[in-house]
Amino acid sequence: MPKLTNLGVSFISLVKEPANKKDIIVKASDRYNLTKPITITKSTPEGFIYGTVYEADKTDAHGDWADMSTIRKAAHEFLAKGKNANIDSEHNEVPNGTIMVESYTTDKSWEVVLQTDPAGEVFKKVQKGDYQGLSMMGTAVRKDENPPAQTTDQEEQIKQLKKSIEELTNIVKTIPLSKQLTFDTDGNIITKAAAEDTLFSEFKLLEV
Repeated sequence: MPKLTNLGVSFISLVKEPANKKDIIVKASDRYNLTKPITITKSTPEGFIYGTVYEADKTDAHGDWADMSTIRKAAHEFLAKGKNANIDSEHNEVPNGTIMVESYTTDKSWEVVLQTDPAGEVFKKVQKGDYQGLSMMGTAVRKDENPPAQTTDQEEQIKQLKKSIEELTNIVKTIPLSKQLTFDTDGNIITKAAAEDTLFSEFKLLEV
């Protein structure tokens, strides 16, 4: 399965149907020109457009993937080379006045915030649905390597629940038995030691 390395992003495009974009498909010195769909997560009346550029370790619609170090390097280079205004429409490579005002990476993805004139044609097309997504344009080297195994959201939730139960159990173990209470399913106390019994309940009497 192709792993993308040496990823370089030249433009981010506002497009009608990003899911239908195809890899280009010209090979030169083992570097591929490519286009990748980007998710628009939301837009605001002020002209801000939020999007996820690329997620790490996940196979995309074209069968490619990249690790987080590759994605982070591409994100840093995009800004370091002053490309935050390289936002175009339908991959025409003509900046449309939209600017990347925020760019940050998490441990799993590259996230961006774009800003355009809220009264301009570009944002009107976003609001009308003429632009339904973003598409990353650039180059990369393909390497035959499979992505790491992914856990499902349910598996991750179970893992976190087990961790929470273990942490809670460890906390309970530190509480003296005389201070512990037992509750029924409605939250009512069903057992509680009498005050005279709890005072020395943590001590064992030795017969002389």
